[in-house]
Amino acid sequence: MIRGVWRFLLATVTMTALFTVHPLSSGSAAAAPEKKCVFIAEKAKPGTEATPLREVCGDETTVASAAAERTLLMTLYEHADFGGDSSDIYGDYGTCDPQGYTFDFSARYWGWVLSSYRVHGRCWLSNLDTRSPGMNYGPTRAGPVTYVGDAYNDNVGFLWIRAQAI
Repeated sequence: MIRGVWRFLLATVTMTALFTVHPLSSGSAAAAPEKKCVFIAEKAKPGTEATPLREVCGDETTVASAAAERTLLMTLYEHADFGGDSSDIYGDYGTCDPQGYTFDFSARYWGWVLSSYRVHGRCWLSNLDTRSPGMNYGPTRAGPVTYVGDAYNDNVGFLWIRAQAI
């Protein structure tokens, strides 16, 4: 009887030791810093339709440094009504004019997940195109877009933003 109790206790202690997670250090582990990404719209090359985008990712300091001295053009959102993950696009050469910026998202992450967006500054008008071949921009939208619509949801090839002509 006593031998059975000892076996039970030994098994309990062994199982507890095997399935208990012990920290490797005496200090508590700090949470990893959140990684954020922004896009920088660079000067377009002559003869190209799309505005080159450079992605900058890192901690808050890295992203703030990349955005400094640039103009916030728009914010992209993963879900309708400005929900989910987001990413900002900054312009290297100021806010929108009537010619604006054309972004090619056909091979980028945001082309597969974009559902809503906000425009900033003078960037007020926008048009979307799906990833289907050929440029077939949809209707012109004004201001923030709470939902891109079923045809464009998670299916954006190009996005053109611009200022309203005066």
